[in-house]
Amino acid sequence: MVSGFTFIRNAVQYDYPVVEAITSILPLCDEFIVALGNSTDATRELIQSIDSSKIKIVDTVWDDTLREGGQTFAIETNKAFESISPDSDWRTSARSRRRAAQSHSRAAPAAACSYRRPWTVPPSASGAL
Repeated sequence: MVSGFTFIRNAVQYDYPVVEAITSILPLCDEFIVALGNSTDATRELIQSIDSSKIKIVDTVWDDTLREGGQTFAIETNKAFESISPDSDWRTSARSRRRAAQSHSRAAPAAACSYRRPWTVPPSASGAL
C-alpha cells in the first residue's frame, strides 16, 4: 500500500498550489492524508474539490508560538504521517510551495519517499558499499 501525505493551512489566502501538489501524486497513492490546519479561508473546500475517495482530511490546530526554526511544519508533518494507515508500506510527501506573485512558472511539488520497513544490506553486498 502506498500512502501520500501533506499539511496545509490557508492555501487559498497564500496561493499555495496544494491541488496541483496532491493531484500530481494521487495516482500513485492508495490513500492520501491531508493535515488541514485551522484555516481562515476556503482551504477545506479547495481540498474537497479534488473529489477523491483516497483523500482523508485530518483536522489540526497549529501552534503559532512554535514558528521559529520550522517547528510548526515539523509537528504538522508528524500529525499527517501518524495518520497514515498502519498497512502502508510506502509513504510519500507532497509539499506545495507558494507561487511567486505574478509568476508564470510552473509550481512543482517536492516529493520525498520513505519505505516503512528498515533497510538491510545483504551480506554479499556488505563490502560493495
